Amino acid sequence: MGYHLGAYYAQHIEEQYGWQLGLQYSLQGARVPNGANGRLSYHYLSVPLLLKIYFSGSMYIQTGPQIAYLVKASYLETGFKEDKTNSVKPWDFLGIIGVGQELDNGGAIGLRVGIGFTNPSGASVGNEFVPRNLFLQASYSFAIKSIEL
Repeated sequence: MGYHLGAYYAQHIEEQYGWQLGLQYSLQGARVPNGANGRLSYHYLSVPLLLKIYFSGSMYIQTGPQIAYLVKASYLETGFKEDKTNSVKPWDFLGIIGVGQELDNGGAIGLRVGIGFTNPSGASVGNEFVPRNLFLQASYSFAIKSIEL
């Protein structure tokens, strides 16, 4: 489990279409199956550019690319922490798909999945499984300011 926080700008193009550009900081990670209860933690600064398709009024689906820059990476184990930032590729490119509901108060709730296209470790593993970033984000957002154009 991790967290993400950030800001975004969303604009309707037509009644049923719009786009959203964001900037977010997110903590992603994974458990390491080494028997020692280890955990990898990746801290990313991400920029998603999403197409939003509205249906049923204020409900929407969203999809698009996201570019992420690695701020910090570490390996954590009970009583042990190791910096792994130099062992992980600094850039990650992902595809995003999600659903959401805009609320009457100007906010929104949403759920989205991000699937990485790159191997963050850069390790060559032959024919074996190549790790990719994969995350599920649940969010609540609220409007700080609404601009009418």
